[in-house]
Amino acid sequence: MKNPWNPVFTCILIVCFAGIFLPVSADEFSPDSITKIMRKVAQYRLSHSVNNLGDYFGGGTNWDAGAYMTGICALYRRTNDHQYLDSIVKFGTGANWSPASSNPDNECCAQTFCESYMFAADTSKKYMYQPWQSRVTADYLNQSPSGRSNWFWCDALYMAPPGLAMLASITGQTRILDSLYKCWWDDAGMLYNDTVHLYWRDAGYKPPKLAANGKPIFWGPGEAWVLGGQARVLKYTPAGYHGRDSMITQFRDQLAAVVAVQQGDGLWTTSLLDSVQWPKHETSSTAFFCFAMAWGINNRILDSATFTPPMRKAWSGLVRNIAADGKLMYCQVVGTEPSDAMFDYYSSSEGEGALLLAGEELYKRVTGAVGVHDWKKPVERKSSGAYRLVSGLKGRIALPAGATECEVYTAQGKKICQSRTLSGQGNTSAAVSYAGTRNSVYLIKFSR
Repeated sequence: MKNPWNPVFTCILIVCFAGIFLPVSADEFSPDSITKIMRKVAQYRLSHSVNNLGDYFGGGTNWDAGAYMTGICALYRRTNDHQYLDSIVKFGTGANWSPASSNPDNECCAQTFCESYMFAADTSKKYMYQPWQSRVTADYLNQSPSGRSNWFWCDALYMAPPGLAMLASITGQTRILDSLYKCWWDDAGMLYNDTVHLYWRDAGYKPPKLAANGKPIFWGPGEAWVLGGQARVLKYTPAGYHGRDSMITQFRDQLAAVVAVQQGDGLWTTSLLDSVQWPKHETSSTAFFCFAMAWGINNRILDSATFTPPMRKAWSGLVRNIAADGKLMYCQVVGTEPSDAMFDYYSSSEGEGALLLAGEELYKRVTGAVGVHDWKKPVERKSSGAYRLVSGLKGRIALPAGATECEVYTAQGKKICQSRTLSGQGNTSAAVSYAGTRNSVYLIKFSR
């Protein structure tokens, strides 16, 4: 049949279409390229008012914001660029450092609250994780929660468990890990298929419900969240903890099953076992799978020779689907099951967050910086003074009883000014020589 396309028009179309994608280095695996790609993807959402971005930094603590911010934390660890730390602190402050509810959808943000404290490594900033600690005590330690009830959908395994593991690491409370692992295996007893080694999205997708080809329905993005959560739980589980080996075994088994259905371009379809009914390739699940493999390789949980090729293939597939403005293309729209409803240029905050996590681990891999601990527990500081967290500064600061002066620090711990010492008794305020920036967060240390 005669070719209906005009060759000149076709060339123009190809050139124009190619121009929408992110130009990257010839080697997307160089340290410099990885960092540039991470920055570009992060900047897309930080600079665009889409998907209620304002809510992310003003009290929004839903699952999508929480997942995105885990990626921003990864980017800050990679770059030590304080613009990202400022976004993290602003996010926590806007949420009052507390999940909005006990629903795992809201508990996802607790990971960022815990990591904020880890970045600070300053016991005066315990307020960053203490509201989460109070909720965990009430909901997990003072009760006997059911994993299959609280975490009845597989996505929840990325939302709640990593925040529990981080809190256990910060506080040294093994009881928190005990509750986490108990709930995880209770949930796995309902959702995990130990023959296929994949998780159903929820009990409603178990047989007799099947895909068009007669195989079980395993949702790619859902399984990806499970593996992402598992990697982050294992990161904060001590090597000698009694439940860790079983978790590692399941982690390995799932990734072996996932790699077996990777598509030729490095991506995955939304129905892992039925690429005929749902043929479109999807990026948010690919980003989580890439992260899980890279983390597992770096921590010597996965065999490097087996998993490095599919991990690199996944990263290359992701890079090919980043637009010139940093948008991660072809993420499935919000849903609960396999679908080709991702539109040609749809992006998602969770997909972007996962890509940043993958980039951090890939950077460690190519630079040899594996096995590096991200934080050290701070030494308890004793002080007779008092502290106050404020948003913005004015010319004078109210003093607690007995205080004679105050010091002002940025949210990152940089001392920016000290008040003049006041003489006499009964002073109720102190003059501050720094005007501050509107909406920025400052820590005020008072002394006597």
